[in-house]
Amino acid sequence: MKAVEQNFLKFLQSPSQFVVPIYQRKYSWSIPQCKKLLQDVLVAGKDDESFGHFTGSIVYITKDVFHAAVINQLSIIDGQQRLTTLSLMILALRNALEIQKKEIGISTRKLTNYYVVNSDEEDDLYYKLVLTDGDNQAIRSILDSDKAAIDAYKESRIVQNYNYFFNEMMKSELKVVYEGLKKLMIIDVSLEQGKDNPQLIFESLNSTGLDLSQSDLIRNYILMDLDPKLQSTIYRKYWLKIEQLFTDHPENAFDRFSRDYLTIKTGRIPRQDRIYESFKRYFKSAVSKLGLEQVVKDFYDYSKIFADLLSAVTPNQKVNALMQEINELRVNVAYPFLVQTYHDFDNKVINQEQLITIYRLVESYVFRRAVVGIPTNSLNKTFATLNAKIDKAHYLDSFCYELLQLDSYKRFPSDEEFERELKVKDIYNFQRSKYLLSKLENFDTKEIIDLNKYSIEHIMPQTLNEKWKEILGQDWKTIHTQYLNRLGNLTLTRYNSELSNQEFEGKRKMKNGFIYSPIRLNRMLAEVEQWDSSAIDRRGNLLSRRTLNIWQYPSVSPDYCEQREETVDNVSYTIEDYEFRSKPNLELFTSIQDYLINLNAGITVKYNKHYVVFRFRSNLTSVMFTKEGISVNINASVDELTDPKGLLRDLRGIGHWATGESEIKIFSPAQLDDVYQLIHQAYAIQMEI
Repeated sequence: MKAVEQNFLKFLQSPSQFVVPIYQRKYSWSIPQCKKLLQDVLVAGKDDESFGHFTGSIVYITKDVFHAAVINQLSIIDGQQRLTTLSLMILALRNALEIQKKEIGISTRKLTNYYVVNSDEEDDLYYKLVLTDGDNQAIRSILDSDKAAIDAYKESRIVQNYNYFFNEMMKSELKVVYEGLKKLMIIDVSLEQGKDNPQLIFESLNSTGLDLSQSDLIRNYILMDLDPKLQSTIYRKYWLKIEQLFTDHPENAFDRFSRDYLTIKTGRIPRQDRIYESFKRYFKSAVSKLGLEQVVKDFYDYSKIFADLLSAVTPNQKVNALMQEINELRVNVAYPFLVQTYHDFDNKVINQEQLITIYRLVESYVFRRAVVGIPTNSLNKTFATLNAKIDKAHYLDSFCYELLQLDSYKRFPSDEEFERELKVKDIYNFQRSKYLLSKLENFDTKEIIDLNKYSIEHIMPQTLNEKWKEILGQDWKTIHTQYLNRLGNLTLTRYNSELSNQEFEGKRKMKNGFIYSPIRLNRMLAEVEQWDSSAIDRRGNLLSRRTLNIWQYPSVSPDYCEQREETVDNVSYTIEDYEFRSKPNLELFTSIQDYLINLNAGITVKYNKHYVVFRFRSNLTSVMFTKEGISVNINASVDELTDPKGLLRDLRGIGHWATGESEIKIFSPAQLDDVYQLIHQAYAIQMEI
């Protein structure tokens, strides 16, 4: 490496061509930056005592260490933004001088031949500055004074900044501009191909404060050291497509993807400020095993999935609808898992139905946790490692099983916890209240209503008039405080201002009131005569129960669950390992255990991590300790069992722990005889097999 102080115009005047490599970012300077540079030039031009004004460094690679010899193509590593901007300023000076015909110490012909073109060369070597793709066409249209071409690129930064400079030149003393340009000084840094490491130099320049994104750094790292032909192939075949994928996304989208990609590949989440360093380590290792093009192709494949999911524009419309809802939850930390799962779908590891079920469970997991108020700070690690735990041969069952293994602050909230919290939570001030009500409205119907123009309405209003107080009774103040923002008291309407503090009867029957509303959430209010705490409770119970079908709990097939329980680390569990082993619960459990052992001495008992299973020819029943009592799952469907009291809950299609298709919850010894009868029926079914 050699670095020398150099006059900028003399640097340009050397017989050379400055090539901005295909991997460098597009020209990006804006008008304020151009304005500052022009001011510096004008100040230098007016200062008769100044002999130089430093304007930065230009770093390039050449095959031989070069300082003004024969025509040589120099690949610009750093300084291309300033070099391009000053070239635009010179072109604006030339064209303004052509109009004004003033004497400034140099002619338009010399401005062109000295600083803009290599006048003795032809074809591509004729132009001193070669930019990337569209930028190159734009600057050549200006150089050639091709008005039609200039107009075609009028939206480019190249043309916009040139127009700014030209307009300023027409108002400025052109001689002052030229004198200022003559005083500009640079540090001319030349690197020798094969001897110097341009990547290290580029990184050291970036560490001094140059504003480069992770995308710039990663792109340069991949492409900088390649020979020009391979560089062009990799860029056009993969990297250009990657850049186009993120064109319409926020600036940080690529950084997000890069971090998620590394999380997928390594199972570790890189620090936000260490993405580039983590990428270099991964990329070097991956290339040594798979080869450069295969690794870049893989990076592109994952980037396309990420961008498609982010915009919800995959080829699958059902997935897109789901992704719109997941994106509404703003759960970016789930993306490593979502992207890898879609990649598995693309590669036929899972089918569409399995993919959609998995995505719905991700949505359910995130939303249930938000409702019950579990902090989100553990989610990133949960999703970062989840896919690696999945048994690809039993993808869906394995995924559900792993979700159900999560406990404590990582847990998947149960139906009971989720439903209980929904009934009493302040939903109105809940960050995802509109999402909740919208899903309740549009679930399980083909007539989807666009709810963007709807707002949340309190049925019992925020401000009570005397009539409302009378309806609520003497405890109106307590009821209003406790029930105002609950789920049962909220709905959606486009007529919030009209309904406002109206009495309930008025809200029902007025024009555009609940009776006439197209919203299903409002139709259930049409038959209600009085709105008080009991009515709010009834509606809240109904809606919260409905949510269990929307945000479902994971369900694992009994066979897979049994298989996993038998192989999990060969850990032995006892009754002492269960959290809710209260004295009443233990007494209920002992009674059921005694009944089963007396029923048939061949019935065995096994203590699993979360529940106890009793097995005859296959699993017969299982018992799980809960906060409220014990849950008994029976391995027979409600269709196979006689249940005159309607005690059983049908578990088919509903996520649950333990094995069995039917469930009965026990809270007191008085229920035991009913449980015995149901277990005996399941036992009889197994005896017939």
